[in-house]
Amino acid sequence: NNSPYRNTWHDFDEYLLPEHKKKIKENLYTSINTIYDEGKKLVSDNFDMWEYFLIHTTSRHYSQTDVDGIASNAEQRKIANDNDLNDFYLSLDIEHRIYAKVLRNALRKLNSEFADLESANTNYKIDSSPFELTMQAIKLKLLRIFTGNQKFKHPQAKDRTWPDSDEQFRNIEVLKNMAIECVNSKELEEHLYYFNFNLLRKNTNDFFNGKDNKMGVLFMFIISIDQFLKSVK
Repeated sequence: NNSPYRNTWHDFDEYLLPEHKKKIKENLYTSINTIYDEGKKLVSDNFDMWEYFLIHTTSRHYSQTDVDGIASNAEQRKIANDNDLNDFYLSLDIEHRIYAKVLRNALRKLNSEFADLESANTNYKIDSSPFELTMQAIKLKLLRIFTGNQKFKHPQAKDRTWPDSDEQFRNIEVLKNMAIECVNSKELEEHLYYFNFNLLRKNTNDFFNGKDNKMGVLFMFIISIDQFLKSVK
């Protein structure tokens, strides 16, 4: 309930039809409790328990489907998943792993020039700590206030690795058409019988008619399910 992650902009309760809502939530809680009961036999504190949730199924956190999706658009490279390396990393004390401390320092030692490159996500050095990122953000804010120069503005979504999904669906015609097609798909509605498609269609119309409601992430969910169903026909 307190970890919305990708669902930050949506109250999915409102999209679940009342007659299915209770069963869906009960199934979700049952699944979580099953993992929790397994974890209690293996972990020693709440930090370990939280981590057990994160890595219980590693693909939930970093999936091969993400990698395949990137590869469908551009040639890319990925470090192979290595179980021994993963086990070693997880064996380290929490203070060495928090904020990726050990990874950032390892990168600095292995290749300082690479560590100095700007991150496509933040436009700051890729080995920056949270403290350094905060200080840089404060510095930019002060420079912008005192100079009035917008070149010191904090990087916007369009400047970062992941562009703003709402902007993408409003500005890229093919994505807009895919979203509209999916929310009006009777076949998809039959599969997602527990979903309130009338509300989804209303909110979609509002979105494309200029209302400032956040729909991009939800569109990605719906399109992904639709594409999956088409691929397994």
